[in-house]
Amino acid sequence: MKIGRGLRWVLLCLIALLNFNTLYANNDELTHHVIIAIDYSPAPHSGGQWMMRDAVFEAVDRITRMVVKDGAGHNRKILSANDCYSLVAFRANVNYNNLVHYVRPLSFNGNSMLFVRSEGENSLNNRLSNQNVWGQWLSQNPWEHSGGSAYSLLTVAKPYCLNYFAGCEVKKDVNRTFLIIISDRIFNGDMYEEIRNLGDHNVENGTSRIRGDEVYEVLYQVNQSYFTKHLHTEELKYRDYHPYGFVDLYEFVPLQKNFRLSSVLELPTRIEAKRIRGNKYAYNINFSSRNNPSYKPISLKVYSDSSDLLNSYNEEELSSAVELYGEIDNEQRYDKLNFVAEVRLMDGVYNNTVLSPSERALKEAGREGLNHSIEINYEKRAKIFFIPMFDCMWFSFLPDDQESAALIWELIIGFIIVLLAMIYVVMLYYKNRYYTPTIDDIELKVNSK
Repeated sequence: MKIGRGLRWVLLCLIALLNFNTLYANNDELTHHVIIAIDYSPAPHSGGQWMMRDAVFEAVDRITRMVVKDGAGHNRKILSANDCYSLVAFRANVNYNNLVHYVRPLSFNGNSMLFVRSEGENSLNNRLSNQNVWGQWLSQNPWEHSGGSAYSLLTVAKPYCLNYFAGCEVKKDVNRTFLIIISDRIFNGDMYEEIRNLGDHNVENGTSRIRGDEVYEVLYQVNQSYFTKHLHTEELKYRDYHPYGFVDLYEFVPLQKNFRLSSVLELPTRIEAKRIRGNKYAYNINFSSRNNPSYKPISLKVYSDSSDLLNSYNEEELSSAVELYGEIDNEQRYDKLNFVAEVRLMDGVYNNTVLSPSERALKEAGREGLNHSIEINYEKRAKIFFIPMFDCMWFSFLPDDQESAALIWELIIGFIIVLLAMIYVVMLYYKNRYYTPTIDDIELKVNSK
């Protein structure tokens, strides 16, 4: 009986712990963006009918329900409530000699499928359970009158799908970005060969050849800002034979592990706290944005050592010079101020990533550098002839500066000491002086009997 009770308590504790972890993950304030990119060469409604099958959107559904570790080591779904998802298609039409139209957004009922909030009726998991919706999504031709052959250019698809959102009018602040690519994984050579093959086909189609350096520049810029990390692959097989399609999951990890807040805000290296009346200390610091073109501060909170919020600033306030004033009780002095900021990464290739100071954010996303501490140097008590000036001696008629107040006290005390010394000398003089008579003051009297 005792063993049974013990096991019961263990089970209850495990259930409570699991519920706590689930709640923690669901309350994660960080936002994910999942880009679903579909290879339209050939298009699903023409030569790529396999993409319409149930197995495809079921694989997408499974992937979005997968969990990843956040910066604190907790499980987090790829796509949870309040996260965003986008639906795009990609193909390089041979009648275009550039990749301006390589990535195109899909729509549903006339509404864009970019940055859709996954909640309620718009939940991706709810929509994927309806095969008709998946079919409607993939039955579109986002290139309108773009007939003729096309290339997938799978070697450049990942960076170009991310780069599409840099010029997108719709913007959202997100913390982590994932990419799901649906393709047949048929490559026309490596990256250089694929571009060369497309260029040859451009010439055959009567169009000038695509310029490879323009394509490589986009890839270079994306790779300078993000690492494309492969996380998972679903192979779609016909009767367990050779795969006919693939659903790949990637994450775009920002390369900001060495980020420092001082590169965004011009902060002091040390805070000088000046002693004021009331047994308190006051500090007054100024800081401003460095106008770094790669970063834009969007929020800043200042905390004490005891985690008390002292002040907060929004994006507009941080665009100009900021003055921070505060008072500290002598009995509750803290050693430093903690500056906690959120910064939008202006990478030029995506421009939607927000670097978060949350412990759940990744280290690669600048988490540690967004938590910045500045030590406080407290002014020592002013001394009056080597004796500290206590607060009770700081009368209202004295200056607000303690050094000036102490100097006046020294002058007053010095004057009193000098005055007392003078009085004492005079008193001694009159007390101890000797009377010396002159010859005229001497009178002799003879008493004769």
